Amino acid sequence: MALLALWLVGVLYLAGRTLRHAVVTRHTVRESQPIDDPGLRRECEVLSRQLRLKRAPQLLSQASVSSPQAVGLLRSDGQDVAVLCVGEL
Repeated sequence: MALLALWLVGVLYLAGRTLRHAVVTRHTVRESQPIDDPGLRRECEVLSRQLRLKRAPQLLSQASVSSPQAVGLLRSDGQDVAVLCVGEL
């Protein structure tokens, strides 16, 4: 019984932590600004076509984020991650 209670405490802790990170990430995306650089957007379109993606990922910028990130749960199908990886080469 004690083991079950300990497991439940761990599950609830991790669920709360995951929810907190999801809320912070959603806020960060909402506060981000679209990237309007035509050259960067064109390069993203070219890479998206080369990778045979259905659509190019949305490019956003946020001063508090210092590294590339791919964000998505319900609509993401790995496309954003593929473009992100190509950008890191």
